[in-house]
Amino acid sequence: MESDRQSSRLWPFLIGFFAPLVPAIIGLLFLPDTSSGAKKFVFLLIITPLVAIGLLIYEYTSNKRVMMYGTLLVFLLGISFVVWFNLFAFSGW
Repeated sequence: MESDRQSSRLWPFLIGFFAPLVPAIIGLLFLPDTSSGAKKFVFLLIITPLVAIGLLIYEYTSNKRVMMYGTLLVFLLGISFVVWFNLFAFSGW
């Protein structure tokens, strides 16, 4: 019985973690091909945090705590990646 309880908490966490990435992946598939990958990269950086914020609002109002933790984790990872990218990619390092 204990294993059923743990797996039921893992599934909403994984949904919350991967749900903000799905629109970005679908958008990247339909984005026109460019000579540089900058357009795709900027699209990925913009759409994922916006979807994560929308999902966080929905999960908070519907009281889905475990799913909210997964979305919050992917949001924090995305923001930390943007900060890292701004620090090191544009400094010539």
